Amino acid sequence: AFARALSLGVSTLELDTAITRDGVIVVSHDATLNPDITRGPDATWIARRDLAIHALTWKELQSYDVGRIRPL
Repeated sequence: AFARALSLGVSTLELDTAITRDGVIVVSHDATLNPDITRGPDATWIARRDLAIHALTWKELQSYDVGRIRPL
């Protein structure tokens, strides 16, 4: 998406990041995992809104599926 934006002439890009407990920098708009777009390691939608990225290791974070919108 950034490459496409640059090819269209955009001169400014913004990227939000977070840091895992073990110091890995990740791209994330939110400091916590969003239940509306996140499935847990057991493939069910998470219920918590307070699951902070900084509290998870990189390996733990990788066990979540983020990005699909929870169906109504």
